[in-house]
Amino acid sequence: MNTAARSSDTARKSTLFCPDCSHASPVDGDWLHRAGESETRYVCPECDAVVVSRPERVPPSRPPGTLSASLALAAGAWRATVRAWGSACRRLRPLRR
Repeated sequence: MNTAARSSDTARKSTLFCPDCSHASPVDGDWLHRAGESETRYVCPECDAVVVSRPERVPPSRPPGTLSASLALAAGAWRATVRAWGSACRRLRPLRR
């Protein structure tokens, strides 16, 4: 069997199907895009049904820091944790006379 003929008969992996009217098209095909506050809806161009809703990608509020800044932050958190556990252990240790 010819693989070229077989691939043209089957849908691509990225094909969306309308559940109401069975319209089919690739994700980047003729679907209407309606943006909301937190999502983008892919709408069927034939029957106006919502096929899929995808969350908006929100850019990070600040650019990621450097490795050294991340390590400094982790080291500070580790030191604070060690101090807190040390303080808790000293309070829980029975008093010696």
